Amino acid sequence: MLAERWVCSVARLQRWLTVGKGSQYLKIVGKVLYRLKGIEAYEEASMVRRVF
Repeated sequence: MLAERWVCSVARLQRWLTVGKGSQYLKIVGKVLYRLKGIEAYEEASMVRRVF
């Protein structure tokens, strides 16, 4: 679902996990899960603000 939201591959999200990039996540019973508030916080922090 997150790959669809960010229009990227699942492989990219998996790579980000190994390098510590991306949203915070939970790991429960071997599954990587993302909280919506963590995703939204990461998106907000990644916003590009243009100054003209």
